Amino acid sequence: MFDALTVVQKLKEDIAAIATRLDQLALQLGAGNTAPSERDLAGRPFYGFSPKDGFHVLKDKWYQKSFIGQQSKELREGLDAAISATRKAVPRRTSEQSFRLISPSGRISGEKIRGKERKLENTIWKRWKPRPDLQPCDAWKFIAACQVPLFDASEKRGWGHIDLLGVDEHGLLVIELKDGSSKEPPTRPLMEAASYAIALQENWPGFMAEFEALLDEHDVTLTSDLKREQIRLMLLAPHEYWERWRKAQTVTRAAWDEYSLLIKALKENGLETRFADLNLDGDADGHEVRVIDCPPR
Repeated sequence: MFDALTVVQKLKEDIAAIATRLDQLALQLGAGNTAPSERDLAGRPFYGFSPKDGFHVLKDKWYQKSFIGQQSKELREGLDAAISATRKAVPRRTSEQSFRLISPSGRISGEKIRGKERKLENTIWKRWKPRPDLQPCDAWKFIAACQVPLFDASEKRGWGHIDLLGVDEHGLLVIELKDGSSKEPPTRPLMEAASYAIALQENWPGFMAEFEALLDEHDVTLTSDLKREQIRLMLLAPHEYWERWRKAQTVTRAAWDEYSLLIKALKENGLETRFADLNLDGDADGHEVRVIDCPPR
């Protein structure tokens, strides 16, 4: 009996060691590094990182489904520090670099776009790109652009592209899209959208000059002026993505409660978040996009 218990204990230790190493490799691949740093090796659930590193860093470090609750709580309790660190790190794009809002048809054509998510982005943009006769959906009035760049150098340092930039009745929407097969938990696109919304705020004058030119190009008029403080976040995904997280047995109710508290805290700090279910074939009521409650229950 003693030998059997010893073997079982040794197996548990080995499994724990393997899990830790897999998490380290995921961090390494997510950040595009050739080797994990000392902080990456510091261990779960925070891997040596804290809210003081900012959303743009944490989005590639804190995305393990086993720690949704702990990481959400840590981020909420250090939210002021996270927002401040993100704001300080925002790249300032020049007028020469631009945000590439004008004439997106000059980009890679739809048939040459690779990856499920990129193809889905392109489909959504084509369906709701700005035009005078466009009928708004449940989640937005129109999609102004896709793949909006925020980095200012070849080394992106955590800054990438806004998947989709939308406009609703309140103002701008920074939309992060996940395809139906994505295994990323909703914490990662949330941090991604938060960092990108802050980046737009910090680049506001240059961004707005280009955005107004976009509206003129498509002969679209807004009923009210866009305001820097009214950028909202949206997490958008097909129904199967949300269903997968609703049924995720490894994520407890307590973890989702912590995620909900983080969503509430972000709203109190001017970063309101909405969630939307995508069905381009139309649901039972004919809706292609429907705003939903989240986190999954």
